Amino acid sequence: MLLTIDIGNSRTDVGLYSGNELVRVFHYETSIYLTANEYRHRLSRHLDEFQVSPEDIREAIVASVVSDLNPVWERVVFDLFDVRPRFVNLSLSGGLGIAESLEASDLGADIIAACVGALSKYGSNCVVADLGTASKLIHINEKGEFGGLSIGPGLRMSSRALRADTAALPEVRLTKPERAIGKNTKECLLSGIVYGAAMAVKGLASAFEEEAASPLTKILTGGNAPHVVDLLPEFKFDETLVLDGLRVINERSK
Repeated sequence: MLLTIDIGNSRTDVGLYSGNELVRVFHYETSIYLTANEYRHRLSRHLDEFQVSPEDIREAIVASVVSDLNPVWERVVFDLFDVRPRFVNLSLSGGLGIAESLEASDLGADIIAACVGALSKYGSNCVVADLGTASKLIHINEKGEFGGLSIGPGLRMSSRALRADTAALPEVRLTKPERAIGKNTKECLLSGIVYGAAMAVKGLASAFEEEAASPLTKILTGGNAPHVVDLLPEFKFDETLVLDGLRVINERSK
């Protein structure tokens, strides 16, 4: 079995594959203050809960945007499974092409995995809206190459910024707003944050299509995607896109 690990700024997703089938996904808080022992205990408990033996895990691959946690998860995987995980980068990218006009030497592992996942499932000429700690729109061109992206603040980041930088506005729990025209403070904030994010994604995707001079397949993923999925019916919701991309990269790199 293959263990795939997506270490994001806010959440770490761990996917367990048997062949091409994703059989389990576990979610953990991303924190540089948690030790390898704490992460190992949590993962071990989940594996026990679903009757997965450590001996079943023979491979592991990681996409990480938090470099401080790389040695932590490397130790977790080695201690539990006696396996050395591989870390995605431009040298371990499943053959992802990069458009000639780009400077991509620091391209994030999460973006690489999202691109490979999208290409393997939906083909070229697409835009991936990956809504996590940051909101990213990723372009994959007609040649199946990474074509560039847009990065903006994520939904929770926007909510926290409003609370921090204003005297009276509270932070709100993210839910789908009932209406665009808010009738009280909570509704007004949810409209601006959630509707605002959805409209930004919609508008940027249209701008991508205009610049690409081509219609694009639209894909929605990321931890904050469920908050806007109902507002973006033209997007295909794929919550395991990055984990699937990691599986493909691992398969292609053998």
